[in-house]
Amino acid sequence: MASRDMALRDAFHMQLEEYIKPLEAEEYEKFLGVAGDELELLMHENQDVLKRLKERN
Repeated sequence: MASRDMALRDAFHMQLEEYIKPLEAEEYEKFLGVAGDELELLMHENQDVLKRLKERN
């Protein structure tokens, strides 16, 4: 089973290789910069609430 998984990953990754590239600093700031930092802070401040919600399921 593990060998099938590895073969599938290799085939899948080769198909997506041209689409996957690291973000440049400008793109990061545009899409993830301040908004991402604010979201991370919000999640950190409400960590206990998120934990209770996760345990509830």
